[in-house]
Amino acid sequence: MVEELFSNIAEVADVYFPVDLRHGCKSRGFAFVRFTREADCIKAVRELDGVYLGIGRNISVSLSQPRIYFSQDESDM
Repeated sequence: MVEELFSNIAEVADVYFPVDLRHGCKSRGFAFVRFTREADCIKAVRELDGVYLGIGRNISVSLSQPRIYFSQDESDM
């Protein structure tokens, strides 16, 4: 369903659904969609953010951001 929806916007390279291994490999409720062309990411955000999927909710589409990790070393406090 996700790949089909996004492939209507542009060519999809792959789709990744993170799972929660601590709770029986259940989906975490989001996916990462990678396009073959970087410019298509912006197009997907513009055209699909807030679209109703017909499964009881609208989807949120945004560009992924790199994680920022903070040290928990006591010497940093």
